[in-house]
Amino acid sequence: PFVLVNQPSEQSAVNVRFQQTFGYTQQDLPTAAQWWTRAYPDPSYRASARALWDAAVQRALAVGTDIEAHEYRITCKSGAERTCLVSGLIIGRDLLVSFVDITDRKRAEAAMRQQQATALEAQRQARLAALNLMEDAVAERRRAERREARVTEMEERRAERRGTKPT
Repeated sequence: PFVLVNQPSEQSAVNVRFQQTFGYTQQDLPTAAQWWTRAYPDPSYRASARALWDAAVQRALAVGTDIEAHEYRITCKSGAERTCLVSGLIIGRDLLVSFVDITDRKRAEAAMRQQQATALEAQRQARLAALNLMEDAVAERRRAERREARVTEMEERRAERRGTKPT
């Protein structure tokens, strides 16, 4: 998805892919100001996103490079939220802004982290169960050794009383 923003007038033009991704039409976003309000409805997040974008544009202007990509949470016309890497090019007095939708990748990463956490917890539980079994086995061995020692002691006493050697 792309948006072309005319810097002095803040007029914007969106492409079809932009409309498909975010649901906004050219009529929905005639100016960049309307984009900021609709794409970032939370005033606090909008302020931080705008500060990050403005700083990236200023760096690009100062150094003469492209506008570096940053991750933004963008609210679509439907109210759904998409996570995008947003970057751009300065072309004369215009900005060509590009959006790379990474929503599915972020969801997959989150699902993978959850699966890893679940697997790690299962491993931890299995290790604890194995340790418990080993502790139980050691305790049972000690009980058996004590029983055997008592039996041996009883046999020795019986043998002493009889005057014979224990077997």
